[in-house]
Amino acid sequence: MASAAFQIDRWDRRVSNWARSHTPIFGSEQNAVDWSDRLRAVSGYAYYASVLVTPSGNDPGEWMLDKLRGAALGEAAIAATDEESALLKSAAARERPNGQDTQSMPSSHTSRSAVLTELAERNLQWLPLSNTTERVLDVGLDALTYGTAWARVESGFHYPSDTLVGMSLGNFSGAFFNDAFLGLTSPSSRPGFSMAVLPRGAMLSMQLCY
Repeated sequence: MASAAFQIDRWDRRVSNWARSHTPIFGSEQNAVDWSDRLRAVSGYAYYASVLVTPSGNDPGEWMLDKLRGAALGEAAIAATDEESALLKSAAARERPNGQDTQSMPSSHTSRSAVLTELAERNLQWLPLSNTTERVLDVGLDALTYGTAWARVESGFHYPSDTLVGMSLGNFSGAFFNDAFLGLTSPSSRPGFSMAVLPRGAMLSMQLCY
């Protein structure tokens, strides 16, 4: 719904223009480009670290099999997210704020970071952490995705709604692959629904818990 709200009164374009003019967080468009790459990379490091620390079987063979299974599922979720982002970019054909091309919607940097951090959060739910520690880690992971998203706005490569669509896409893919194919029911699965306005229609996404 947030991405749809950005279409009201040209907020999407106005926020984008303000972010590019002032670059309040990253200081310049080039710094924003560099930081979007770094934050996306850290999202990946966080995910793969979560795969390693997630509890698995006690037997070495079982442990290795569980790790390979989890990593393969994560790679499938990441690949699906990347492919969906590419297809949506072609379908929407939205011009970037900087006019470089028509690949603005959605932000693939944001969708990649979102799927990685969503998968990492799902993995952390299986660790014996205190509620406070888990919340702190979740906030840190979310900050990686929000930081990536805002960096893409400041860099002039995306409008805010592009990053919100990317975020919804990544979160949905991470939750869906985790819940549908890992064979586990997360102890704190969260349902979700989001809508995004596209130049030629709208995209609806739903996260189901079962």
